[in-house]
Formats: sequence, structure tokens, C-alpha cells
Amino acid sequence: MLELRKTRIVYGRAIEAVRDASLKVAQGEIVALLGANGAGKSTTLKAISGLLGSESGEVVSGEALFEGRNLSGLRADEVTRLGVALVPEGRRLFAKLTVRENLVMGAITQPRADFGAALEAILALFPALSDKLDRTAGFLSGGEQQMVAIGRALMSRPRLLLLDEPSLGLAPLVVQEIFKSLRRLREEHGVTILLIEQNATLALDFADRAYVMENGKILLDGPSERLKADPMIRSLYLGLSDEGLRRNLRQSVSTRQRERWPA
Repeated sequence: MLELRKTRIVYGRAIEAVRDASLKVAQGEIVALLGANGAGKSTTLKAISGLLGSESGEVVSGEALFEGRNLSGLRADEVTRLGVALVPEGRRLFAKLTVRENLVMGAITQPRADFGAALEAILALFPALSDKLDRTAGFLSGGEQQMVAIGRALMSRPRLLLLDEPSLGLAPLVVQEIFKSLRRLREEHGVTILLIEQNATLALDFADRAYVMENGKILLDGPSERLKADPMIRSLYLGLSDEGLRRNLRQSVSTRQRERWPA
């Protein structure tokens, strides 16, 4: 469904953010993209969704293909019409608009007649929003705002959903609820998911496969179960020693600074 081929992305014609990155996401899969802050993960999602231009970013080589069509050079609305939707990091809601108005904005590429059915599907997925449609989005809790952000993306009826840090700043119980809903999306509606998630344990438990990115390069990939057993992944991303004991934060950070992935 989605394929990145040796993609190189540069900001301001000078700063290289992604180097020769290649990845694939098959229809119906859940795939995670792991890596430290600044690894190039969000830039990769922006390249797929058509948002690079707004930040002076540019794909200078390689290509991103969605169902065989090259996405390079397409505007964000054109990518959305093809069936790709992004839930950005930090939710990026229209804080002064109501929940309903935020959801309407997500449906702007769809026929007006489809709005009612799409809204009904969102409320079935996130029942907590049912009595909050006329509430101002900026006054909702963090978890409710994330539900609105995901719902807004789903209003465009995507076949591929991109998620950038969906658990960021949320309580564990809320995160469980949101990820349960995301799994329902795949199981009941066939939506394919590519997500960035700093909580590597959560991501690997949720995803079928994962890629590890560092310094703009994809350095490792494979089934989630295999990556969870990889000693380097356990040490650097899961905070586990070889004996399976959880390390304290200081020790994990120190290890991350000493050990580097091979170039």
C-alpha cells in the first residue's frame, strides 16, 4: 500500500533530516516507526502527507508511493483525497472551535452527504465525544482532544492513517482506551496504520512490524516480536538489561549516549 524508496529529505536546502530511508506498509498492517527525538520520524510522516512544503522541507531524491502513485509534489489536500490522513503530534486542534466544527474540518474533502454517516462512525468509536459535540475543543481533557484529533482525520475516510505520538501527555488508562479504538479501526474497518510512538513497549505490543530510525536512516526493521527480543532494542528503547530487569532512567540515558547504531 505504502512504500518509501531511498527517500532523502532536506530543510531549507541545507539541513538533511532523512537519508535514503526505505520502508513498506502493506494493506491492513499496523507498523510502528521508532527512534529518538530528532531521528527524522515526524519528517517522514510529513513527507508522506504533503506537509513538508509548509516548513521549507523538500524530498530531494527517492519517492513515496501510495497504492503505486508517487506522492511527491502533491498538496496535503490532494494526498488526503487519495486516502491518507495524518494525526499530527500535539493534536493541533482548532482550540476555539467546537468539537463538531473540528470534525467538519476533517471532512472538507468529502461529499457533504457523507458527513452524517462519518460522524456516526466516529461517535461509535469514541462514545465519550457524543455529549461534547458543542463543547469548545480547547476546554476538553487531553484524552478527549486526542480523540477529536483522530476523529477529525477519520472524517476523510482514509485507508491509511498516520499517527504522530498518539500517547503523548496522556494518562495510561486513556492511552489504553485510545489504542483499543485504533485496533478496532483495523479489525472492523480495515484501516492501515503507520504510527510514531516514543513508548516503544506500547508500540511493539500494538504493531505487527516496526522500523527503527536514527539520524535520518532506517537501521533496523522486522516483526514486533523479533524486535522485542533484540538485545539492542531491549537496551536502548525498552530500558531492559540482558537479564530482563528494567533499568533506571539514568542508566538507560547513559547507555544511549555510549552505544550507537552501526552506520
